[in-house]
Amino acid sequence: MIQRDYIMRMIYMLTDVLLRVFKLKEQKEYDVALDEIGKTIEELFAAEASLLKVVDPMTAAQLLGHWQKVKILATLYREQGEIYAQQQNIQAALAKLEQSAVLYGEAVKLKGVPDNECSEAQNSITELIAQLN
Repeated sequence: MIQRDYIMRMIYMLTDVLLRVFKLKEQKEYDVALDEIGKTIEELFAAEASLLKVVDPMTAAQLLGHWQKVKILATLYREQGEIYAQQQNIQAALAKLEQSAVLYGEAVKLKGVPDNECSEAQNSITELIAQLN
């Protein structure tokens, strides 16, 4: 029950930050949006946040351990990648988008059954990566 409540709190926080980031992107406040995402990652994954910056996505998924946590991180990385793309920082965009795609795949593996949202996100990311290359 505690795990479920914690995951629900994370999902609410994700929804809240995505709304703020959407508005900031509309206003072209990209740096502020990136700061919001960074702060959210720090808050959601406090114990693991510093490690998440330096490990590969597969290790990050193992570190987080729960498919919904991995999916949340994938979503935040995807947002970062899209913002970097809007800033024309192609190298950073590609790096974050590739990390996000791997994390979505790892979330599905941890879940043990297909997840339509993860599959759709991976397809969308693949298309965006193709456009950036």
